[in-house]
Amino acid sequence: MTPACYHALSVSLPATLHPLFWDCQPEDLDPEAHAPFILERVLEYGTLAGARWALGTYGPDRVAVFLRTRGTRTLSRKTLAFWTLLLGLEDEACFEKSSLDHSRRFWNY
Repeated sequence: MTPACYHALSVSLPATLHPLFWDCQPEDLDPEAHAPFILERVLEYGTLAGARWALGTYGPDRVAVFLRTRGTRTLSRKTLAFWTLLLGLEDEACFEKSSLDHSRRFWNY
C-alpha cells in the first residue's frame, strides 16, 4: 500500500530546474519515478523557486520521508540540518544513520 503522501504526479520538471541536472537529460526525468534524484538535487543545489516547486509538487510529508530515508546518504549535513529545521522534524530522526561520518571510512585516504 502506498502512503498518502505518495500521490500520482502529473507535472513535468520546470525548465528553471534543468541546470541542476547537468549530467542527464532533464526532459526525460519523470517527477514521480525519479523523485529521490530530483529531491536530492533541488534540496541541495536549488534556488528558493526550486524549493517552492519541490514542496508544492511533493508536499512537506513526502520531502520529510525523503529526508529520513535518503537524506543522510545524499545531502550534506548543512543542507539536511536546514531542511530538518524548516520542516520542523526532530534532528535525531534525520541524523542518526549518517553515512557522511568520515571517521568511519573503510580506506584511510
